[in-house]
Amino acid sequence: MQEMLVGLNQILPKVRILSRAIDRYAFASDASHFYLVPKVVVQPIDILEVQNLMLFAAANNLSLTFRAGGTSLSGQSVTDSILVDLSRFWKKISVENNGELVRVQPAVIGAHVNRALKGYGKKIGPDPASITAAMMGGILSNNSSGMCCGVKDNAYHTIKYLTFILPNGHVYNTQNALDYKRFEIDDAALHNGLTALRQQILNQTKLSERIKKKYLQKNTTGYSLNAFLDFEHPLDIFAHLLIGAEGTLAFIADAVLQTIPDFAHKKTGMLYFETIDSACSTIEKLVQLDAKAIEFMDRAALCSVENEKGIPKFVKALPKTACALLVEFQSDSIESLELIWREAEKSIDAFQLLHPAIFTEIYEEQAQLWKIRKGMYPSVASIRASGTSVMLEDLTFPVARLNEAIADVQNLLGWQPDQISGLEIFVDNIDDSKTIKNYIYNEIISAELSAQTVREEQPGIFDWLDLQNVNERVIIILMLTICIINMITAILIFILERTNMVGILKSLGARNAHIQQIFFFYGAIIIVVGITLGNLLGVGLGLLQHYFKFIKLNESDYYLSYAPIYFDVPYLIQINFLAIIVILLFITLPTYLITRITPVETIRFR
Repeated sequence: MQEMLVGLNQILPKVRILSRAIDRYAFASDASHFYLVPKVVVQPIDILEVQNLMLFAAANNLSLTFRAGGTSLSGQSVTDSILVDLSRFWKKISVENNGELVRVQPAVIGAHVNRALKGYGKKIGPDPASITAAMMGGILSNNSSGMCCGVKDNAYHTIKYLTFILPNGHVYNTQNALDYKRFEIDDAALHNGLTALRQQILNQTKLSERIKKKYLQKNTTGYSLNAFLDFEHPLDIFAHLLIGAEGTLAFIADAVLQTIPDFAHKKTGMLYFETIDSACSTIEKLVQLDAKAIEFMDRAALCSVENEKGIPKFVKALPKTACALLVEFQSDSIESLELIWREAEKSIDAFQLLHPAIFTEIYEEQAQLWKIRKGMYPSVASIRASGTSVMLEDLTFPVARLNEAIADVQNLLGWQPDQISGLEIFVDNIDDSKTIKNYIYNEIISAELSAQTVREEQPGIFDWLDLQNVNERVIIILMLTICIINMITAILIFILERTNMVGILKSLGARNAHIQQIFFFYGAIIIVVGITLGNLLGVGLGLLQHYFKFIKLNESDYYLSYAPIYFDVPYLIQINFLAIIVILLFITLPTYLITRITPVETIRFR
């Protein structure tokens, strides 16, 4: 271990070599259910440092695992060797060719790329559900697609140029024509091997046709073998093999992607069907009607989100065989969207729906519908039994046979049409959740089932929330302390400014207590006026935000379109009352200075 650290110190400064146990354990997990503690975590900032790390690893028979966002569910970003963390650096975005292209480094968050492209009316093709957290290195290495892009606009088909580093430290850029010749010479074995593999595939017609057919559908299992058919030069083949290689073969240092239109105008809605067959029979028609996104949800999927905001109440009463399609139409103008919708509406009205179709053009409502779809996996995962993991896997079928496939998968897993893996119960007061849980466990469910509170299920989140409560108390105490200091200072200044008045009052026979009361009441007036004005300003701004929502948030980052305001009137009254009482108690302290003032001193003071 020490020898390895000495070698790494020759490549990177100590501040970017994380070898403490707390750092290593912090990187031992990602979004998957795997857990591996790395020997060390390193944080390179440029290509030269990555090259040196590659050579060091090869010389010492060590493996390197590159990690960007760590949001993948398959465990590609954990290791028990050297973990290369890219998330702090490698964040450059460059929009090129008036938005037609975008150059990104691996630690750029996908949603941030789309934000940079928004002004050009463009976006990147891949749209994974985790795009608000997933970084481009993972999006490219996993050949991410998502709910809207399908196969046509996935990472593989929208990549234009790639800069990568081989394990031997050689750097290639497919945008540089000279690199094609250099690849033939400097890495002849790799070049010739790729050429030979391509020829073998071309010589086998049956294999070539099978590859073509296989990659007409979404396929992220293994390397992108279609690269051998789609490209001729080995450098282009290898660059596209990297897309979906899950971090193997080479390190992607830089990528240029072709962008796609980000249609400004959309209509989104949910269609509810009585059976899977009736829903699946409409999908090809919806594609012909130019629907840009179609998402299928069976009855179990709907059960997992039926209590979410935006889901109609009738969903709870749907029959056991019911299902739904989330459908979205998009266009670059209101007029063209209206033309598309007119044609689509005629067909949708003819569908055998359980409830009339309602489509919306309101952004907040559309975002809520997509949030429901993206939230299905978290909803199911959140109610799993403690100590268990949830695995997610993609299955791909021809659309024409989707209904058969869904039924087969349900039968394979032993599911009934309305069977679910868990049930969420919402309580009005979270403090009652443990009592209700105990009642359900002891009185209602059978012995083989379990019941847990959300605090028991997600202790990490609640520990974090408890920490926020501590922060809230600390802030209140700090603000109260500042108020006390300011008021004590103000009273001291008043007394010093009116020392002559104090002396005169004493010479006229006034007692210390009476004079102290004068300054005490004067301070009380200042406190009450100040707190009243502060409340008017604070509550006023809060009400304006509550009703007009002028403070906006980026919904892709915060899952909210505006900053919400909640008024807890009893709590507000308690805070005000506590502040007034505590400050009044403390401002009595400086008034005791009056007892030390004598008429003789005031004459001298004057």
